[in-house]
Amino acid sequence: MKKIKTIYYFYPSLIVFLTLISMFLNVEIFRSPLQTFSAWFVLSVLTFTVGWAIDKFFGWVYGGKVIFVTIIISVLFSLGFAVFFGEYFYISNPFLEDLLFYGLRGILLGSMAFFGMAVSETVRRETLCEIYDSIEKETELKLKNAEEKASLIIEKAELEAEKILSEAKSNVGILNRQYEELMLKIETLINTEKNILKKYEENNSNEIKD
Repeated sequence: MKKIKTIYYFYPSLIVFLTLISMFLNVEIFRSPLQTFSAWFVLSVLTFTVGWAIDKFFGWVYGGKVIFVTIIISVLFSLGFAVFFGEYFYISNPFLEDLLFYGLRGILLGSMAFFGMAVSETVRRETLCEIYDSIEKETELKLKNAEEKASLIIEKAELEAEKILSEAKSNVGILNRQYEELMLKIETLINTEKNILKKYEENNSNEIKD
C-alpha cells in the first residue's frame, strides 16, 4: 500500500461534516421546497468529489475501507445528534421513523462517496488502458520499422555479398587467363630455346665434319 499522509484523512472527516450538515435539511426532501433539494444536491456532489479524492490519495481497496468506516461513524454521529438535539432537527412523531431517515441520509451520502470512488477508478483505469494501448501501438510500430530496416540491411548486405562474390569470380577468371597466357608464353619460350639449341648443335656438328 502506498504511503498515506496524515493530512489526507481530512477527506473522510469532510464526509462526516457534510453528513452532519445534511441533518439541518428537512427530512421529507422530495416534498420540501426547491432550495432544500438544491442544497441536498450540492451536498451529494461535494461528497462525490470527496470520494474521488479518496480514491486518488488512498487507493481503491484501502479507500473503500475508509469510506465504509466513515459512513458508520457518520450515521452514529447523526443519530446521536438527532437523539440529543431532537428539537433542532425536525424530529417528530413517529420518532424512530425520523431516525431511520437520518440514518439513511448518512448512508446515501456515503454511497455518493463510493460512487465518486468508482467513477475515479474507472476513469483512471480507462486512462491506463489508453496509455498501454498507445505504448503497445508505438512498440508495434517501432518493431515494424526495425524489421523493415533489418530487412533492408539484409537485402543490402546480400547485394554487396553477391557483388563481392561476382568480382571475386571475375578476378579469379582474369587470373586464370593470365596464368594460362603466362604458361603458354613460357612453353613457347622453352620450345624456341629448344629449337635454337638444336640448330646450334646441328651447326657445330657440320663444322666438325668440314
